[in-house]
Amino acid sequence: MKLSGLVMDPVTNTPIIILKDLEDKNALSIWIGLLEASAIAIEMEKIHVPRPMTHDLLLDTINKAGYEVSRA
Repeated sequence: MKLSGLVMDPVTNTPIIILKDLEDKNALSIWIGLLEASAIAIEMEKIHVPRPMTHDLLLDTINKAGYEVSRA
């Protein structure tokens, strides 16, 4: 699946990520927290933040140890 979008639920004002399969035939909506939505939006918009976020530190640590994350 791939990230298709990030939207807000108009009723609950809760962020939702939309995942789609690689053929764009099926979609999966997942309600997430505001902090998670913020982190995803920062990555989607390629916004530079002055300090790395926790997941950035973890990925850097994994890469510097000689490993690679191929999927999650």
